[in-house]
Amino acid sequence: MRPVPPVHAIKVLRARLGVGLWIIRNNRSSKAGVRERYARALAAFGMKVMTIRRAALAVLLMVGVSQASALNLAGAEIPAMIRASDQSRPWPLAGTAMVHRSFIPFYGLALHTPSEMVGQRNMGEGLTSLQLTLVWYATSLPKVQVQAHFRKLFEQVADAETLVNSATRLEKLLSILPDAERGRRITFLYSPDGGMAITVEGSPAVQFAGIEFNRALLAMWLSTKADPEVFEGLMTRPQG
Repeated sequence: MRPVPPVHAIKVLRARLGVGLWIIRNNRSSKAGVRERYARALAAFGMKVMTIRRAALAVLLMVGVSQASALNLAGAEIPAMIRASDQSRPWPLAGTAMVHRSFIPFYGLALHTPSEMVGQRNMGEGLTSLQLTLVWYATSLPKVQVQAHFRKLFEQVADAETLVNSATRLEKLLSILPDAERGRRITFLYSPDGGMAITVEGSPAVQFAGIEFNRALLAMWLSTKADPEVFEGLMTRPQG
């Protein structure tokens, strides 16, 4: 069955209500009950119009998403929109950045977050739900060097107390990191209530609780303590 265009549906509803209004105006014997039913019908009409408009906006949003070009990082496609688990609305691509090592692309980062949070510069505080996707550009990098990189970033943004309190969680994180291979992803899915779920491509997610640890982890890329170019890139929504 072909869907009824939203504008046509509104016109039909208006026409029906117009007939009802004409009957009431031209029938002086109409009772209060008739007017009450009309009032209820008018209220129902308003609700239907709002529903139709919302549906039309949803269609336009999905059309826009399908037309948006996906981001490509080392051959891995990053969608313009994602739907995170337990979220009612899709999250747009909020920013991208490239981390370099000796002036050579090391890995790319893509940030998705609720649309109202795009560009918020306090995401490193752990108060915002988000997904950060890391895609390696390095062709081959041993696990020990991957671990050294993550440890260095964490130690650069965490204070002495956080380093002590988060030592066990940091070692757990380092232990799940594999060798780097071009195109391999690591996904960081965070929510203030649920903590951090880290998924290395091809492996099940590993959960990390604790706001102190997760704040430091997010701050590695999403705070003013991070590389300025990386931070600004993730705070700037891609054009197109």
